[in-house]
Amino acid sequence: MATIRKREGKLGISYDVQIRIRPYPPTNQSFKKLTEAKRWAEKTEMDMREGRYGCISESRKKTLSDAIERYRKYVLPNVQKKQEGAHSRLVARKNKASIAQRNHSRRHYRNKRQTYSFRNRW
Repeated sequence: MATIRKREGKLGISYDVQIRIRPYPPTNQSFKKLTEAKRWAEKTEMDMREGRYGCISESRKKTLSDAIERYRKYVLPNVQKKQEGAHSRLVARKNKASIAQRNHSRRHYRNKRQTYSFRNRW
């Protein structure tokens, strides 16, 4: 869709036209007359919609959904295989840590109790 803005500057009134249609980059043009601006906007929009306007690079034709789909298809399967081994190692490490923590808590409690009872005897 074309956007036409009226600008009043030192040289008089001008009309700026901006057209934003995917997959084309935004296109801008300035005109002295409003009728010229409207005519150019209509013609350029028609050319863009019919595929006759400029050259589009291959990367401009791709969308975010295309990138996500490609990521799911080619990258995720490999990542999931690698992470399965890492996940099992992480679970094993966590289990060892919890056992060590329980033992540490028991020792700490026992030492604290012995120290307390030892001080109260004297």
